[in-house]
Amino acid sequence: MLLSGQAVARNGSKVVARVGSAAAKSSRPSSHPRVRTKAAASKDLFCVGQESLGDGSTLFRFSEEKPPEPVAAVEEPAPAAVEETPPAPAPAAVKEAPPAPKKEEEKPAPKKMAPPPAKGFGSKAPEQTAIQPAVIIGAGRVGEALASMGGGKDVVLRRGDPFPADAPAGPIIVCTRNDVLEQVVHGIPPGRWGDLVFLQNGVLQPWLEKKGLQKCTQMLAYFAVAKLGDPVTDGKTELNPEGLTSITGKWGEAVAQRLH
Repeated sequence: MLLSGQAVARNGSKVVARVGSAAAKSSRPSSHPRVRTKAAASKDLFCVGQESLGDGSTLFRFSEEKPPEPVAAVEEPAPAAVEETPPAPAPAAVKEAPPAPKKEEEKPAPKKMAPPPAKGFGSKAPEQTAIQPAVIIGAGRVGEALASMGGGKDVVLRRGDPFPADAPAGPIIVCTRNDVLEQVVHGIPPGRWGDLVFLQNGVLQPWLEKKGLQKCTQMLAYFAVAKLGDPVTDGKTELNPEGLTSITGKWGEAVAQRLH
């Protein structure tokens, strides 16, 4: 390749040429001979770059190697717009039905219980329980009250009355003061001393042992009779609603039935 009015230099496979302005070419004779490059005869040169210099000239760069052809930018297709699926409508609130009212369990009817037996004096009528006939010594308030609780077959003796030969074979209830006990006991046949029932207050045990009567029936009476003929007031309390009168001995059960 022939370059006229150019400065040419070979640097390997590259050729650099500097081209001046048009005015410089015409006014200044060329002092450089024409240069024919062998590379131009045998090989093509390819411009691989240019650069504008400060004096108005342009510097071109040539190369025997063909620069790679620029690859056309392939425009990627814009992504297709994706239609947003509208959100599914919220499910309608389901009203919960109120729970059915529970059926009340039918409670069995309470069993009718027989009323508890009455306690205290007079809780058992004479016709319900056979009252053992007795000999009652002492016709005062207590003696008369005990006789009224019997079945009408009792024998009531005043102090000093002789003991009847046909007296009922049952308890002999002594309702006298303590100071006449000796006289009362000796007025009763010794064969019936085992049937004696003592109601006196105080410590009788030493005297009973002295007379050999320690096995006789004894009752601690916890009731009161205000006056002759009045009803008996039982000594019941909130803690002892059954009463506090107690009795022990051979005829304890028979006398207790009378008190009930």
